Amino acid sequence: MVSLAVRAALAKDATQNLPGTPTVSTLRKIAKSEKEKEQKALIQTFIKDDLFRVCERVRQWLLFIHDANPSKSGAKPSGLLPVHITSIAIDSREVYLLLLHFAKRMNGNKEPDGWNKTMQALATILHWFSVDKTKVVNRVYASCRDEQNMTTGNIRAAIMEAISKGELYPIHTPEAVKMFVQLPAADLKNWSWWLPILGDGKEDGIIKRRKEWEGFLNVFRSNRELLLYAQRDFLSWRFSDYDPARKDLWEAHNRPWDFDHILASYYFYNRKDGSDFRIVCGQWGNTIGNLRAWPFEDNRSDKDDTADAKIKGDKDHENSFLTPGEKDAFSGGDKTRGDEATARAFADNCRGRLLRIYREWYESVGIAELVPPCENN
Repeated sequence: MVSLAVRAALAKDATQNLPGTPTVSTLRKIAKSEKEKEQKALIQTFIKDDLFRVCERVRQWLLFIHDANPSKSGAKPSGLLPVHITSIAIDSREVYLLLLHFAKRMNGNKEPDGWNKTMQALATILHWFSVDKTKVVNRVYASCRDEQNMTTGNIRAAIMEAISKGELYPIHTPEAVKMFVQLPAADLKNWSWWLPILGDGKEDGIIKRRKEWEGFLNVFRSNRELLLYAQRDFLSWRFSDYDPARKDLWEAHNRPWDFDHILASYYFYNRKDGSDFRIVCGQWGNTIGNLRAWPFEDNRSDKDDTADAKIKGDKDHENSFLTPGEKDAFSGGDKTRGDEATARAFADNCRGRLLRIYREWYESVGIAELVPPCENN
């Protein structure tokens, strides 16, 4: 936090990039050298007078607020859980620094309409899908050097350029993902995540599809933070006091929930019985389409519980981001890896839930505002 604060204090609009991480010797020089007294004063003033305010403003932009009286439409507010915000600050420090800079530059100014969603979309895109976070962040920073240039349009232009330069994975629409990730009408046992990339087998097409899809798919299908986003309403209500940044409250706990396989991994992991569909079920079973975040104290100790044994009632379905019609497909047990119809039902429903999780994020924070659909570019 000290390092980020120093960098945010020294960021100047005239420069092309945000300041790099200072070394201990650099900080010592600033603290002791008479020639660096201007920088020293900037840092001390920022930490003393502004740091709490800008952190709080970033938090207000990003934070999900649980609505105790939801609208009839059932639509949940957008926003991130505290665990998301802390994850960005720790694992994507360049991204959090950019947000601190934006908050610093907006001192006393009102944000543009829809700015909270813009920041939520920007933070999660860069946090999850960056190939080179430093390059992407500096590209956005250069496009938004002062408050007059801090617009959705300038951020969008920077993101599109980062994608074209290979610094950020392409962000596909839910419709495009649905069309690309298909299950075959026959020969299900030989399906793999690599098949959509292979396509017709022509080398030029494979190279193009790898560039457009491989990195994106690898991130999105196993992104547990994306799953937490889909379950944000339940987790915010159930663990209203959980913030991993509050080490004084949670020093003995990594998190108060477990990631539970809806179809227990017992039925597909390391089962060397020659079942035809064990491998394809494992490929789907290890995606977030087959996971839910669930309280430790409620998670069953029996590792072979089926979905119909552990998920009861409409509220359990809703809190698990699972529709009642999907539960049976996750309850096949041993039959899932040996019977084609059962395996297909599991894979198909797992795919459908994975797509719904992605769509929940994509539409809630308005990703299309920052990343127009690829087919339009």
